[in-house]
Amino acid sequence: MEELGKFTMNELRKFLPKLLGTQGRSLIGWLARRHILIRFDLNEDYVVAASKVVNHLLVNGD
Repeated sequence: MEELGKFTMNELRKFLPKLLGTQGRSLIGWLARRHILIRFDLNEDYVVAASKVVNHLLVNGD
């Protein structure tokens, strides 16, 4: 499982912290076929990510 739509895991690891606006380090990996798991070092980053209105990505409208 190397891709989610058109995004590779390496691209997601670069893209998601910028999208979420997190400051600390995070671990990003596959949880299931269409789900990823993000683990933050800073509690503040968790709060920022959890408070986002949109917490999913649409890839090609799916």
